[in-house]
Amino acid sequence: MGVMTIPLLATRLAVPPRRPGLVARPGLIERLNQLVDRKLALISAPAGFGKTTFLVDWARRAELPVAWLSMDEGDDDVARFLGCVVAAWAAIEAEIRDRPLGLLAGSLSPPVDRLLSTLLDEAAARPGHFALVLDDYHLVTEPAIHDALAFVVEHLPPQMHLVISGRTDPPLPLARLRARGQLIELRADDLRFTTDQAVELFRHVAGFDLAAADVAALTLRTEGWIAGLQLAALSLRGGSPLSHQVEAVSGSDRHIADYLAAEVLGQQPEEIRAFLQRTAILERLSGPLCDAVTGRADGQAVLEALDRANLFLVPLDNRRQWYRYHQLFAEFLRSHLEKTSADEVTTLHRRASAWYADNGFPDEAFRHAVSGQDFERAARVVEEYFALKLGYGQYRIVGEWLQSLPGQLLTTRPLLGIGRALFLMFAGQPTTCLKRLEEVERHLNADVPEPACDTRVQLARVASTRAILACFENDLERVVKLANQAFQGLPEDDLFFRFAVNIALGDAYRRSSQWLSAVEPYQAALRIARRAPIPFIGVHPLSALGDLSMMRGQLRRAGEFRREALHLISDQANRAGVAVPLMGWAHIRMGELLYEWNDLPTALHHLQQGAQLAELGGDTQALVFGHLAIGKVRLARGDVEGAFEEILRVKPLVEAAEMPEWGTQLHQFHVRIWLAQGNLPAANGWVEETRFGVDDERTYRYEIARVALAQVLIAQGERGAGANTLDRALVLLGRLLQLAEAAGRMAVVVEALALEALAQRARGDSSRAFVALERALRLAEPEGYVRLFVDLGPAMAALLHEAHARGLSPDYLTRLLAAFGAARPVSVPTSSPLVDPLSAREIEVLRLVAAGLSNREIADALVIAVGTVKRHVATVYEKLGVNSRTQALARARELRLLA
Repeated sequence: MGVMTIPLLATRLAVPPRRPGLVARPGLIERLNQLVDRKLALISAPAGFGKTTFLVDWARRAELPVAWLSMDEGDDDVARFLGCVVAAWAAIEAEIRDRPLGLLAGSLSPPVDRLLSTLLDEAAARPGHFALVLDDYHLVTEPAIHDALAFVVEHLPPQMHLVISGRTDPPLPLARLRARGQLIELRADDLRFTTDQAVELFRHVAGFDLAAADVAALTLRTEGWIAGLQLAALSLRGGSPLSHQVEAVSGSDRHIADYLAAEVLGQQPEEIRAFLQRTAILERLSGPLCDAVTGRADGQAVLEALDRANLFLVPLDNRRQWYRYHQLFAEFLRSHLEKTSADEVTTLHRRASAWYADNGFPDEAFRHAVSGQDFERAARVVEEYFALKLGYGQYRIVGEWLQSLPGQLLTTRPLLGIGRALFLMFAGQPTTCLKRLEEVERHLNADVPEPACDTRVQLARVASTRAILACFENDLERVVKLANQAFQGLPEDDLFFRFAVNIALGDAYRRSSQWLSAVEPYQAALRIARRAPIPFIGVHPLSALGDLSMMRGQLRRAGEFRREALHLISDQANRAGVAVPLMGWAHIRMGELLYEWNDLPTALHHLQQGAQLAELGGDTQALVFGHLAIGKVRLARGDVEGAFEEILRVKPLVEAAEMPEWGTQLHQFHVRIWLAQGNLPAANGWVEETRFGVDDERTYRYEIARVALAQVLIAQGERGAGANTLDRALVLLGRLLQLAEAAGRMAVVVEALALEALAQRARGDSSRAFVALERALRLAEPEGYVRLFVDLGPAMAALLHEAHARGLSPDYLTRLLAAFGAARPVSVPTSSPLVDPLSAREIEVLRLVAAGLSNREIADALVIAVGTVKRHVATVYEKLGVNSRTQALARARELRLLA
């Protein structure tokens, strides 16, 4: 079930071919070339004044790159419009697809405000000028598109220029642009042909020279209207006398056009007239499509002949496979068809719909089916494609489809009713969604469905939809019950609903912390995704299975899942079905894994890309976790200031979100920095503030906090805090191990065992220390854990040296100890030439001063009052014998206090 939308879209994105024998307009070209010094060029004139023809000539000659977008009557969605703008840009700069703007525009349901700001940022970063042409802009009626374009015009960077062409003035701040000298305007009076230009036109179209006086008379009567002149030339080519044309041409442009078009049409052979009339219902034409509509077999040959004859046919691609009629001529042909063969119009639309449906163009198939009053076919199109459209986030299209269908079909065709319910659910209307599902159920249970309807299957799809809705409401019990009902009735080849139910089931288990139960539904969803015609749906289960594998300590399996997810989103064809935040998570999770494997450069690359995508997509959680992981990489490289910068970046986000787990992650990383610096007082202060004991067993965030608390207690014990402190750590770790093993969270088991080994060593119990360490290494070695051990610092390095001397896991320990050797230590100077050495906290404050932080930022980073920071700074000044920050930093570097 492919959707062949790309060929039709491509015809809108290319500068149309330049016609041979084009009348040169150097004066207008020169005026438009001044665009490099302006924001906007407006070409506004009624139909038939050669706007598009002139723009094509200019674009083909222009020295600056020109992106082209022909507007369409279907352009009524602002996000889709902006996506087309970016696609037009990519036609002249392919690299844009892989930059933030392309990733955002090509993703699922991109936020419009971010699209606009990213588009402007990308344009501002361009080294050279370029122009964007929006042709036939009068076809746009959606206010949101006008508003978006007005925003772009108002904030347009100097490198980007807009050219808008249409029959009417767009609702943009034209007066303001005019007053500022930022607008070029070409209107009907500018576009009218002079007598000399009309002579050239007649020479090319009619094929012979006419007396200048005769052409001048006709030019005067048409007031230089190009379409009228061209129609007159075509009529002359057919044998109509010039005097007859001059006398007949008068009145409005529409009157002239209708008269001359009738003259031109009347001169064509009967088979050509029939071809022109019957294909006039089509917005775009190709040979096979015309054959289907006309019942002939020479469509391509006729189109090529019409093109050569310059008979108001506009080629849309260089290969001349797709064309369109000039709008004025098409309007005349359609009007003529309605007058002469109205009873044939319905049949023609139905033929067009059938061809589009057979060739995978659902939008066009539906539109022509409705125009042809073939609502049965329209219903079949919706039934076949609504799931795909919803998967791509094209909710508005599905809504418009459903609204166009007779209400009776929505109640008598169960799948349509289910599709409507799904649309309402994704549109944020769960109550109405349930009402529609109840209507479908009543109809099915009344045993009066359509003859082709399998009641059992449709009831299973209703249960599937209810299961998805229950997942949104975090009702695990209902999800499980409804999923079981759905699976009993869904055929194996019903990929959409089987996939959706498995995802709902996996997500529901996961949100309830039943990680092991979530594995099977996610694996089932992944198997379906690999069979589906839209492989991007696999990103969700792949990401989830990667997370679950990490929790279970299966790093290598997690790597397989994450690499496959990244491969999917790296394919541009898949991005339209993947939300930008999900792309960001895929990179962040890969970065976290590579960090554990100690591949710091590659990890940082993925983390930075993931954080950028998270910011583009507005996913605060991904942004927080991404920057905390970046901070870990910086800390691993010995860059304390850089690590603190990441804390400062995410701290306001964490505080604003009021998500306890985020705060716990932030505090754990803060503790890690303090311990790496040897700043035990700061870590102790955090322990006192947390005020939870070893009996707390609430949520996953307390698991994170227990690990951090155990690290602090062990550090206290190593510095002589007494056996009670270490015993407390061991009790806490024992309970943590028990809980993690029961839940299958082997990653936590490995970390807890490593910490237990350190605690036992600090107590002087080497035997128990090596028992715990040996078990940790046995679990960690097959999966390649590195940073888990290295991040525990010198005490773990010493313990691993002892284990290596005992012959414990020699190859693995050699790799781990090598990683310790490559690590850049973060330490506090142990000796100082100062009479009164700086304390650990004072050195920490001094380093943050060196990083350029203000007192307020230092207070935020250290979670202390601004007044306390000021006192620390004053004390530092006093001990160093200085009076300013500049002097303090100079003296600190002299004493190597910041090394």
